[in-house]
Amino acid sequence: QVNYITSAFFVGIAQALVLLICIYYTEEDREAVRRVAGIAIRIELLVGGVLTLLFLLPGVEDFLARLYLGASVEDAYTITLARTALFWFGIGLLGQGIVVAFAHYLLGTGHVMASNLVYLLDEVVFTFIAVTFAEDVLHPGHNNLLLLTGTFAGVSLAHVFTVATIPIFLLVINRKFRLSFDWLLMLPDTFGSKKGDEIGSSLQSIDDVMDYSKKVWDFCVERGVSDKQTYFMSLAVEEMGRNVIEYGFRDKKAHVLEIRVSKKNDDLILRLRDDCKPFNPKKAYEKLYNNEDPTSMIGIRMINSMAKEFSYTSTLRVNNLIIRI
Repeated sequence: QVNYITSAFFVGIAQALVLLICIYYTEEDREAVRRVAGIAIRIELLVGGVLTLLFLLPGVEDFLARLYLGASVEDAYTITLARTALFWFGIGLLGQGIVVAFAHYLLGTGHVMASNLVYLLDEVVFTFIAVTFAEDVLHPGHNNLLLLTGTFAGVSLAHVFTVATIPIFLLVINRKFRLSFDWLLMLPDTFGSKKGDEIGSSLQSIDDVMDYSKKVWDFCVERGVSDKQTYFMSLAVEEMGRNVIEYGFRDKKAHVLEIRVSKKNDDLILRLRDDCKPFNPKKAYEKLYNNEDPTSMIGIRMINSMAKEFSYTSTLRVNNLIIRI
């Protein structure tokens, strides 16, 4: 039961991490990945550190052992065994939190095999090695209590061993060593746009959309983007931005549309993010488009036909639309 409670903290944080990282990593939003990962790391370390210290406080193991076993249990061996298990469980909490967070981050960045390997090492390989080693060390004279202590200690040591392999995973994935936060997050130099090659804003009205469209036009012209791409991107900003403002904001609740246009190599990438009611424009077009009426959903139809990528996700009540031209 104690394991279920503590694991809920780590897994809950890690699951939120993987959802957000999956979105931001796909968008190649370097700053957002840094921000979310930094927050998750601080929370995991804080929660893991506090829980570890809590388990090491005098009397905590005894309280939890009594809570779990019941006040009527007086067998000294059983109580000692429960205390020992809780002590070593607490020792391994910080390592467990780091392992869970790292494995989920790998999953969010698309390194699925590496994520599975982390769990394989932690829960099978290192657990077997550590438990076997600890039992051999702490099993003189076939003392059962010491034998079980070795088992509990081995499980916690497995987390430590797994954490120690994280630099190896980073070296293999990055293919080079460079002590930096981006290296820890496995963000290559080619990840995202170059500095200055993106323009973003928060929009709340149709006028904001039109003003931003003009800025995007100038942004494209200054960077030598073709007239065709410039026109299409400006059109995409106006059509999709207007769509969010007119239909997403109509519930009269407080909303904001976060929009960003970036240039990477020869592509222009438009990202729209809002907290309105979920709406997938591509699916809506495919469902409602009337071939007999050439003006039906003409804006979305034009953007869909000219875009190299047109993708939509809705996660944690946030809509994310990516259009690559």
